[in-house]
Amino acid sequence: MKRWSLLLMLVLLQCSFASAADVLDGFDSYVVEAMQERGVPGTSIAIIHNGDVLLSRGYGVTRLGGNDEVTATTRFPLASITKNFIATAIAILVEEEKLNWDDPVVQHLPELRFCDDYRTQHTTIRDLVCHRTGLERGDLLPSRDDVDQKQIVERVRYLQPVSGLREKFTYNNLMFYVLGEVIARTSGTSWEEFVRSRLLTPLNMQSTSTTRRAEPGESPTTIHQWIDEELQPVELPEAATKYTSPAGSIRSTSDDMAKWMLAAMAPDETNHRLLEFQTRRMMQTIHMSIPVTWNQEGNPYAARFYGTGLGWEVMDYRGRKLCFHGGSTGTVCAIMPEENMGVTILTTREWSQFPGMLMYDVLDALIDGPNAKWDREHWPFWKKVDTNPDGTREKKLAEAREELDAEQPPEIPTARFAGTYRCDLYGDLRISLSDDQLMLTFGANPPQPLAHWNRNTFYVRHPVRSFPHDDWFMEFQVVNDSSASVRIRRLSSSEPIPPFQRAAQP
Repeated sequence: MKRWSLLLMLVLLQCSFASAADVLDGFDSYVVEAMQERGVPGTSIAIIHNGDVLLSRGYGVTRLGGNDEVTATTRFPLASITKNFIATAIAILVEEEKLNWDDPVVQHLPELRFCDDYRTQHTTIRDLVCHRTGLERGDLLPSRDDVDQKQIVERVRYLQPVSGLREKFTYNNLMFYVLGEVIARTSGTSWEEFVRSRLLTPLNMQSTSTTRRAEPGESPTTIHQWIDEELQPVELPEAATKYTSPAGSIRSTSDDMAKWMLAAMAPDETNHRLLEFQTRRMMQTIHMSIPVTWNQEGNPYAARFYGTGLGWEVMDYRGRKLCFHGGSTGTVCAIMPEENMGVTILTTREWSQFPGMLMYDVLDALIDGPNAKWDREHWPFWKKVDTNPDGTREKKLAEAREELDAEQPPEIPTARFAGTYRCDLYGDLRISLSDDQLMLTFGANPPQPLAHWNRNTFYVRHPVRSFPHDDWFMEFQVVNDSSASVRIRRLSSSEPIPPFQRAAQP
């Protein structure tokens, strides 16, 4: 009887190894075709299962039209997956009893102020990590590219509330700048150094960096966006790589992200983990529920519950818990802790839906085993839900043209609009005059021309490098034959911007 049990065990073991090898049969050709379908120049993918790396591989090129091929060691900007690293850094400090998830943030940053006293006194570290502060996003502030972490933390006091504290999910990048300062203040070192020494070095993630700046001799990946009906590379100016961001500046590779996922699911008795199992389990549960109210009809990936954990978003998929975090540069890192499986997809293309589509395809294959087909059954769904902002932009511009179709001249000569305008949250913007052409300069972004639209309203295309699909309508308020202030309406965002008041002339 024991002999048969041993034989059965050997057969099952051989089957499991066969499944691990066979489950990805046809995957390479599927990825290449999907890249062509979704317009992705390059991608690097890591897949893990049961403690093993099944695949870490690059496909395509680092830049459209270039010859540098993507490999498993090509660095990609993780964008908001960086938040998963910051939450892990906070968790290490919690395990070391240097802080607590429910500590008021002002306990560690006494100078911190929010828009009201209640929020200042009661907002906790947990509130920041799981996005429940109820504050507006204010993403234009870091996009100035001339403000550092301390300046951003100083200005969060000017963020306006959109809901009460802990009332609902309100995604907020700036709160992770605050968390970066908490890490620095608590650990005695910068968040960058803490991440390097306490996260990256123990996991031997040697190719991962906390900066957007490319290393000497490195062939960096270029992010592409669909702009004006054409896939175009979006170059980061020197100013944009100067500052690191605890909300989104980490760069990594598929090889290193495989190590990161393995650590997120490693047993306590191994050396390949950063946190205790109970800590990770707590982080990978919902702390802020997000009601599932969107239309689920025809959605093969429909979730029944959804919310934010601590550094993870959490939902159900096919009866299993799925923890993931995406990045705006076209990235996703996803794990199924109970199934001991995970996938990271890094791409050179924003707004392609490619990372999400492939994430689900890989999970399906790992769940179903080698019998899973790499077919194109759900590709039409991804076309239907494509969120390409280029099309949205054209629609909003057309609506604006209808709204302001009767062109009237400005109330004052063009030269009188020139000057410096200022608001507490976003700082200064400058309107200059060059050869009878008004130019806008916002922070370290390059000057952009203003086109007269109607009366005292001017239009500017792409005023901020990090938002290539952005359009601003700038309405100047004229008082006593002079421009006194300007209000900005962004077509890419419904978040109101406070008025910029004209600064006193020196």
